[in-house]
Amino acid sequence: MRAWAEDCPGFTHGGPPGWQNLATYTKCESSGKDCTKVVGASWLWYDEEETFWNYDNNSCNGGWAKCGHFSNMMSPEVKSMACGWSECANGNYVWCNYNTPVKSPKVGKITSMTKTELKASLTV
Repeated sequence: MRAWAEDCPGFTHGGPPGWQNLATYTKCESSGKDCTKVVGASWLWYDEEETFWNYDNNSCNGGWAKCGHFSNMMSPEVKSMACGWSECANGNYVWCNYNTPVKSPKVGKITSMTKTELKASLTV
């Protein structure tokens, strides 16, 4: 993923095999506030899309466009993942690839902490 990102491919999917999540991000030093790199992108995919996930029947209320990123990263079948990011003239992006997720994974709801506690536990 790192080599793919360092080639500055722009806002496009590709690179190594696997199911891929892609997001833009704000450079930390340029924003003066919250910035988004790997952890921020993961939180974005989790926070926004988890609200559409139906834990009772392991499906998305709204299809892949509503929670496909969440499904990719939360699938218990994922055996490995890799992320990379670029800061290029054509934009700043982060990609994460997940190997062997499934379309409707059995995702257990996190009950050991609140979403606020989960976000606070993440590090850049």
